[in-house]
Amino acid sequence: MIYGPEGCGKTAFLKQAASALREIGYDVVYTPSRGSSPPR
Repeated sequence: MIYGPEGCGKTAFLKQAASALREIGYDVVYTPSRGSSPPR
């Protein structure tokens, strides 16, 4: 799980990581959280 402010590059990082993992044979499920905050 990666938390950070909007626009800090999390999405780009996750997309690159997901495509790299797919290339080496992993199944990747990417579900962007929409405005949810970490559980307390």
